Amino acid sequence: MKQKINDYLTDVAQRIHQLNTIYNVTKNRWHAFLIYFGYSVNEIPDQNPNDVFKMVTEFALEYRTTREKILQQRKRMAEKRERNKTRGKIWALEQQQDNSESSRRRRPPNAQNSLQRHEEMSRMLTGLPDSGDGTLRRRARAVADANVSKDLPDPANDSPEDEILNGLVKAATLQSETRDHRRKARQFNRKSLRRTRTLKLVDGQLETNY
Repeated sequence: MKQKINDYLTDVAQRIHQLNTIYNVTKNRWHAFLIYFGYSVNEIPDQNPNDVFKMVTEFALEYRTTREKILQQRKRMAEKRERNKTRGKIWALEQQQDNSESSRRRRPPNAQNSLQRHEEMSRMLTGLPDSGDGTLRRRARAVADANVSKDLPDPANDSPEDEILNGLVKAATLQSETRDHRRKARQFNRKSLRRTRTLKLVDGQLETNY
C-alpha cells in the first residue's frame, strides 16, 4: 500500500512539472501575440483572452466582406473599361465609314469616265441593226423626239452627264433622219425609173403599131 502511494505521488509531481512547463510556453506565446497586435507590455496582464479572440473574429469577418466587395468593384471596373474600349472601336469604325462615304459623295465626276461612257453610248447608238422596215429606228426617233419636246433642260443647271446624253440623243435623231431621207430618195428614184421604163415601153408599142 505504501509503495502504491509513493508511485501515485511521483506521477502527480511529474504531471505538475509538465503542466508548469506548458503554462510558461503558452504564456510567452500569448504575450508575443498581444505584442504583435500592438499592445504594450503593461497592458498585457489586463487583457482577457475571450475579449481578444472575439475582437479578432469580428475583424476577420469584416475583412472578408470588405475584401469581397473590393474584388467585385475591381471586376466591374475592368468590365466597364473593356466595354468602353469596344464602344470606342465601334465609334471609330463608324466615323471612318461616314468619312469615306462623305468623301465619295463630295468627289467630282471623272472626266475620263464620262468620255468613255459617251463613246460607248455613241457606239451603241450607231451600231443598231438596220431592219427592213425601219420600225426600230422610227420608234427610237419618236421616243427621242418626245423626250426632247417634253422638257428642255436649263443650260445653266446642266451637268456634264446631261450634256452628253443630250448630245447623244441629238446625234441619234440626226442619223436616223438622214438615213430616212436617203431611203425615201432611193425609193423615189426607183419609182421614177419604173415610170420612165413604162413610158418608153408604151411609146415603142405605139410606134410599132403605126
